[in-house]
Amino acid sequence: MHDRRSVSIAMGGLDTAVAGLCSRLQGQWPLFDHIVLDLFQMDTFKLMPMMTVIVALWLSATENPVRQKALFDGVVAGFLALILSRVIQNSGPFRARPALSGQFVFPVPDDGFPNDWSSFPSDTASLGFALAFAIWRTSRPLGAAAFLWATVVVTFPRLYGGFHYPSDILAGAAIGMGCAWLYPRSGRVAEWVWTTADRIRAWRPVCFYAALFVVAFQLSTYFYDIRRAGQKSLETAGIVRTAN
Repeated sequence: MHDRRSVSIAMGGLDTAVAGLCSRLQGQWPLFDHIVLDLFQMDTFKLMPMMTVIVALWLSATENPVRQKALFDGVVAGFLALILSRVIQNSGPFRARPALSGQFVFPVPDDGFPNDWSSFPSDTASLGFALAFAIWRTSRPLGAAAFLWATVVVTFPRLYGGFHYPSDILAGAAIGMGCAWLYPRSGRVAEWVWTTADRIRAWRPVCFYAALFVVAFQLSTYFYDIRRAGQKSLETAGIVRTAN
């Protein structure tokens, strides 16, 4: 119990220190701010490159169903990690984002800060690291590059921009990699999902790849439109709270 409290205090101190540092650094280097806060926040720069690598690895493994299954499992795991992160965000104690906590001053982005989602854990990190793990299972060099991309391009801007604390990012990354590691080991469940998908591919390849394109696109945008629509529907129905 004492160890847990010590870790919690240490993480709280780290969260505060990093958020404070980021808030002070913004505005010092306009070009750096533009790259990190504008370019890196675009869906094209965040997950699209990793999804492109996954598609390329899939196409290069047409004669290797084991590798294709590993990639398919990784995409499914990324989807599950995203869902799990959102469940924790909605059901756990609400945590205001650093920029909205009142402790720090961050420049407000053009589209504002989302204040209706808890910052813990980072669903951005969950999906990014789940996909990086999937790539790593298939190609160690590309996987290492994917982990670097997930760290620098996908998640660092969330810290620097005041969207998340370090503990949010670490928890999200753990969820993503945990799902990517556990799902392929779920036995019959993962095998049934893959077998069903493979049968659909053999039976209706056009429908299969059309659906895969939609999934790839939605993953690249973090299912943003669908999640926003679902969030608003739940709020309207009074199922989840609206943060003020």
